[in-house]
Amino acid sequence: MKRRSSTQQAVRFAVVAGLLVLVGLVTLGFAVLINASFIPTARAQTNPPCRPQGATRGCSANGKPGQQLCDGGVWTFCKANPPPPPPPVSGTVTPKYYILTVIYAPPGTNGGKSSSSVSYGSGSSTGSTVSASNSFKQSNTITATTEGGITGVVGTQAEASFGVTHSSSNSSSLDIKRSSTSEINDVGPAADGINHDHDLIYLWLNPTVQLKLFPTVSGTVSSVVWQPVNTSQTVVTYVYVGWLKNPSQIPPGELQLLQRYGITPQDFPEMLKADPFANTSRFSSVLRTDTVPDPRRFQPLFTTFPYEPPFGPGDPVPTFKFTTTYTNTAGTSFTAQSEYTVGLKLQATGGFFGLAKLTLKDQANWTWTSTDTRSSSTGTTESASVTVGGPAFGYQGPTDMVVYYDVIYKTFLFAPLPTTSPPLLGSVATSAGRLVSGKEVIVVANGVRYRTFTNAKGQYRVFGNISGPLRVQVDTVRKELPQLPATRKVDIVLPR
Repeated sequence: MKRRSSTQQAVRFAVVAGLLVLVGLVTLGFAVLINASFIPTARAQTNPPCRPQGATRGCSANGKPGQQLCDGGVWTFCKANPPPPPPPVSGTVTPKYYILTVIYAPPGTNGGKSSSSVSYGSGSSTGSTVSASNSFKQSNTITATTEGGITGVVGTQAEASFGVTHSSSNSSSLDIKRSSTSEINDVGPAADGINHDHDLIYLWLNPTVQLKLFPTVSGTVSSVVWQPVNTSQTVVTYVYVGWLKNPSQIPPGELQLLQRYGITPQDFPEMLKADPFANTSRFSSVLRTDTVPDPRRFQPLFTTFPYEPPFGPGDPVPTFKFTTTYTNTAGTSFTAQSEYTVGLKLQATGGFFGLAKLTLKDQANWTWTSTDTRSSSTGTTESASVTVGGPAFGYQGPTDMVVYYDVIYKTFLFAPLPTTSPPLLGSVATSAGRLVSGKEVIVVANGVRYRTFTNAKGQYRVFGNISGPLRVQVDTVRKELPQLPATRKVDIVLPR
């Protein structure tokens, strides 16, 4: 009996052991399957295969929205979408001023015995195209674009208004130009010659600029949109260059206005940068080499006019009027630029202040960049009305003036020509022999159109590269010449 009992126990033990082994194998198999299901793979086979290659579809990754990609006929595992960037934040900055334009004074007359003036009216869009991109940190590769759309910048002090529109050629620039309903004038000084102390610089005081900053998930700023904001406090005024050079000459009322907007004499040297001739000699009787205009900014118009004293001390000073015109047809690709830095007030709260510190190069200053890219404005035409009065009796300086066009501020610069011999001269008279003063004379030579006017004696002078063939025209009378005459003289006779 004992032997049977031992045998039975051995059988039972073997059965139990076999069952345990079987259970272990089954458990191990389940564990392997479960573990295999959690091993990440690049793809999950679908049935049927996905089509087309590169297609995407929405999915859920651990309860979060995600996306799958059809890659090689199978859908990749669901990848959670990145978190959206924070919403943009807005605030304002207030630069001390913006330079709207520079008006160059025409030549004057000693003692005020004559009158010269320049007037910018309906034929002019005096103003500039401005960017503030240099105010932002370039190291962060911040994209600075702008939005226009405000109008009616009221010139309560200067009796001129300007409008702001988005530049069609540059997403980071604004066109700020004189409105068509206003007019800007400047008169010549009571002194002979060109006196740049009488040049006018028009200022927009404390323009409010709204900034919209676009933050990233990491806390940096990816882009910024800036635009001036129209407010009831908008004020436009002007200052003479002579005032900025000698602040004691500023009238008390104007000085108080500037101080009210935080502008002090420490700001004046930066303002003067807008006028390259502000620091030339007071009475420029000779066009020195160091005062020759920068050809990128000042386009020669090949237009001259006489600037001569009267014959006798008691004689009236001659005066005549003409329209000076600039038409851009070249379409060149270079850019002229004028840059200046002004003080800045940063008005910010909360998250905007921190982002603004990351965005701006300098929280205390703002950089304006006025530019002109010739290729973007091909075909534009600007004009101004000019009244010219000659110098007083006894004047010994140059007797011919030349006109340039400032492509940045859309205004005209007047400068004396060096006392050199003209390559072409002549007279204009009627068939009865009467000399005609103030008559426009057009000369076309070597592909250039030269323009000048006769003086009080009916004489004209043309400066430039004149050779043959050439054409000389006054009104409807035209002379075609195969070459420049040896006498360098071409007279024109007009019909009655």
